[in-house]
Amino acid sequence: MMNKFLQIKQQASGWPKHCLTDEEKNRYIDAFLDREDIKLEFSKIIENPCLRSLAKLMLNSFWGKFAQKENQNKTSIVRDCGEFFDMLTNPSIHVNTVLPVNEETLLITWEFREEAYDVSSTVNVVLASYVTALARLKLYSFLEKVEERAVYVDTDSCIYISRKGLDDISTGDFIGDMTDELNGGFISEFVSGGPKNYAYKYTTLSGEEQIVCKVKGISLNYKASQVVNFEKIKDMVLKKSDPVSVLSRQLRRTREHAVVTVEFPKVYKITSMKRKFYEDHTSVPFGFKKIKY
Repeated sequence: MMNKFLQIKQQASGWPKHCLTDEEKNRYIDAFLDREDIKLEFSKIIENPCLRSLAKLMLNSFWGKFAQKENQNKTSIVRDCGEFFDMLTNPSIHVNTVLPVNEETLLITWEFREEAYDVSSTVNVVLASYVTALARLKLYSFLEKVEERAVYVDTDSCIYISRKGLDDISTGDFIGDMTDELNGGFISEFVSGGPKNYAYKYTTLSGEEQIVCKVKGISLNYKASQVVNFEKIKDMVLKKSDPVSVLSRQLRRTREHAVVTVEFPKVYKITSMKRKFYEDHTSVPFGFKKIKY
């Protein structure tokens, strides 16, 4: 099953940019089969972002089942007074909410108490932790090449300063290889306000300058982009300017199962809780000590 969705994801990613002729494309398919033991279909290798996202979601969901919370909230529709009383007096469960639907029906959400829930046969936190630990070690193998030239890292990505005469991170077409997200372009300015909170200016191969801004938890539509953007994040980092408020909209489900749009303010600010930062904007892990020779 994993190989099936890996095949779909890889095919929906399209051809690598170096595959221009049929001969190069066939070599790529053969190399992927040798390396990953997954046979790609020539006619199905077409860039399809939606299908790729679906396949990626399925792959992450399969892994996520290993770490899924076992004692989930449950919902029961109750029309009998005796059943309702049994739920309230049952020592093995805890009733969270009771919602009257009409004069004869109650909608009850409940969960098992910690000592009473059934252990799931699909949950294994050791396997789930092992996968993330291996991913972190893989990321460290890239960081060892660039060392202090790294300016930002996340779960599976790294932004670093490339210098002549020093090793760059190699890219590839296989699982576990890094991918050049700029397709040959380069970043001229980069600023980060914390984890999953950054912006950069980059130049494409054609010489066009573009700006990318990503902030977790804030949908950067036109209105929000007037408040949170590259220059604003840069000012907050360099000039330590004040936080700003951004109006955000979100779809939510009420207790009555109606879907509504809620508008609420979100405060955007610089967060630097995971490392120790110096005045020159360099950073080190907490507990870091320089070796004295």
